[in-house]
Amino acid sequence: MTRMRVRADEVAALGQALAGVAVDVRALAADTEADSWSLGPGSSAGELVAVTGDFEHQRQVLGRLLAELAEVAERAGGAYVEVEAAVEGHLQGGAW
Repeated sequence: MTRMRVRADEVAALGQALAGVAVDVRALAADTEADSWSLGPGSSAGELVAVTGDFEHQRQVLGRLLAELAEVAERAGGAYVEVEAAVEGHLQGGAW
């Protein structure tokens, strides 16, 4: 039988890492739109935004969802510590 061990600090660290990824994904979306000026005057910059707009929107959505997941993972890490401490107290001869 496979056993899996989860540590609260690892869950919280996962949340922090996801928060970093969320920031990076959102920054990439903003950078692409901001860099459209490099195409110069004319309609090409607008066309680039039109073509990549949905892709950049999806990056923004992904960034927001990753940020939410990061927050939940960080809270879950803390909750795991609290539950583990409570269970440990009960297993050491405490009253049920």
